[in-house]
Amino acid sequence: MVRNLLRVLDAQPFPTWLVGGTVMLFHAETKRLGDLAAGSLVVRERTATVLPEESNISGEAAGPPRLSEAEWDALSRYAARHPDLALGVRRRIAGVLAARLGATEGDAEGAVLRLHRDEAARRSASATGGGGRAAALVRRQRARWDAFRRALQQAEREGLEALPEREVGSFAALYREVAADLARARTYGASPELLYTLERQVGAGHNLLYRPARRGWRQAWEWVAEGFPALVRSRWRPIALAAAFLYVPALIAFAAIRLDPPRAREVLPAELIARAEQASEREAAGKGYVEIPEVFMPVMASGIIANNVQVTFVAFAGGILAGIGTVLALVFNGVLLGGVAAAFANQGQSLHLWTFVLPHGIIELMAIAIAGGAGLWLGSALWMPGRRTRREALTMRGREAVGLIAGTTLLLIIAGLIEGFVSPAPIPRAVKLGFALLTAVLLALYLLSGGRATTDRAA
Repeated sequence: MVRNLLRVLDAQPFPTWLVGGTVMLFHAETKRLGDLAAGSLVVRERTATVLPEESNISGEAAGPPRLSEAEWDALSRYAARHPDLALGVRRRIAGVLAARLGATEGDAEGAVLRLHRDEAARRSASATGGGGRAAALVRRQRARWDAFRRALQQAEREGLEALPEREVGSFAALYREVAADLARARTYGASPELLYTLERQVGAGHNLLYRPARRGWRQAWEWVAEGFPALVRSRWRPIALAAAFLYVPALIAFAAIRLDPPRAREVLPAELIARAEQASEREAAGKGYVEIPEVFMPVMASGIIANNVQVTFVAFAGGILAGIGTVLALVFNGVLLGGVAAAFANQGQSLHLWTFVLPHGIIELMAIAIAGGAGLWLGSALWMPGRRTRREALTMRGREAVGLIAGTTLLLIIAGLIEGFVSPAPIPRAVKLGFALLTAVLLALYLLSGGRATTDRAA
């Protein structure tokens, strides 16, 4: 979820994905910003799905170990540290080992690693007698493994729920047997190809049989009613800071344009300035800030919701840039808010504006502050990771931030519905302002008291 939310940054400048591609290019594990925040593991997956031929089952070469204990110890140390060594150091050590151990086939680095695999297989076979035992295991159990592979493909295609009870029981029994065979194959020193194939099959079977239970409507409702408001209260500091980055620039912009009205043209789009200048005329004609035919209200509501969600996602995603992107998004929206308020105030039509904005704006602005707080909390992992590493802090705080964004999305859906159906409706001003007051009271009660009973019981 964190990774997907941060795609808005990885894709920039859209649609080139230049940011994500550049980070992948220079990151040692080819991770994008979203992968870093989510703690994702990036792997290059092998694609072996068919059991290898019997002649390739045993991972060891015939015969006893060739190296002395001292030589084997040096070779093992190099193989273990090989991935972490710098390229020049790696090649220099490989050259010394290749000359000392007689590994002369191909380049020194590859020859030394092949020698290590060969010697490891010889020592494994010497310790366990695994060569013949691994091959015998395959001859004895190949039919079972093939049967499990077919059952696994059917279960992945149709789902365990769709299978008859008898087939589910058979699948579970085969899974346990193949898992036991995998343990035996490891003990017998079987080839990497065989082990990889069995590991994939056993892992896929485990995921089907032991996947976590799906969250039902009851659990979802409990999270909405209790989990989200409790999370908001627990992270009130970054949310309050985000609110400051939103409202302080709004107040500054409001004061600046009130003192110098022509400055509005430097800050606001021409459309908003024209709407402010026409407010007195619309007010005299009994028209509201905006008027929409009822038939188009659902379309407007859906468009508003999509736009608001996009804005909050951008504010959140900017947190991965050490919080700088989040701050810029909040300041920009704050200046726009304060500038619009000042433009209408200069025309003596503040009430004309706020009658439209407040019914949905109280929830919407709170949602933006929470989303900004989520972005700042995510970005704080880079500035103040605490006792964790920055990577660990980024992953942990990213999970919490996603919870805040999920709840914010629900708030924005409610705000969008109000903005599409209530705010533009021809309703008396007193009713709209009373509705706005009601939303403020209900929102405060929800965020301040939701989940407190559960928290108190847990304490």
